[in-house]
Amino acid sequence: SVVYLPVIPAKSKVEAPLELLFPKRGTQQSNQFLFSTRFPFGFTERRIEVDVKHDILIYPCLDPHPGFDDLLESLEGEIESHFRGMGDDFYLIRPYQVQDSARFVDWKASAHTGQLQVREFARNRDREVELLLDLNVPDGLDEWFEHAVDCAAFLSWRLAAGGIRLGLRTQEEEFHVPDEANVYAILKYLALVEPVYTKAPIVVPDPGRFQIILSARPARFEEAAEEDGIRVLGPDQLPLSS
Repeated sequence: SVVYLPVIPAKSKVEAPLELLFPKRGTQQSNQFLFSTRFPFGFTERRIEVDVKHDILIYPCLDPHPGFDDLLESLEGEIESHFRGMGDDFYLIRPYQVQDSARFVDWKASAHTGQLQVREFARNRDREVELLLDLNVPDGLDEWFEHAVDCAAFLSWRLAAGGIRLGLRTQEEEFHVPDEANVYAILKYLALVEPVYTKAPIVVPDPGRFQIILSARPARFEEAAEEDGIRVLGPDQLPLSS
């Protein structure tokens, strides 16, 4: 990238925005700037290279890859559906189901329809989404793992911006936003995370959370995927962009 400053007045400073495109996430250590000037007459050009001694941390890409927006829309619908239930905010009246408590029966609606109807509430303030990023990556799927990291970063950023309590769990670390950390702590971790060859994360179905599992080996989570409120994303469900 090039920034052109036509003039810098004496005893002053000039600031200009600079956009840089880094090829991958992680720590950028070779930071070099080239300054050139034709001051004062423009007949000759003088140049100097300056090395910046500070590392730059590159977050995963937060711009949506092809398909990420559709995935988010689908997940938001599933999350909303999962968290319909007991709570403070009235959601809808629906037919009675075996697991419903009798204290939520709406007798007026039941008399009108001739069938038991119950009041359902949305637990908005209790909603928590947990992302589980499986770091166990088989040979040949390193590129997909990078894709999954970008997806985890994108979902974390967008869900946190939507006010949802968010968790991220791997074999190494666990974060909870906003209770224990902010979303930038998640992005910093995802900027540096690498595959490890250990056992998969323990997945305990939790009706209080909606869990999204990103794994290069989704078959290991088939049993968990049968539970309500768990979505497994593997190479087939989250293909690389063409």
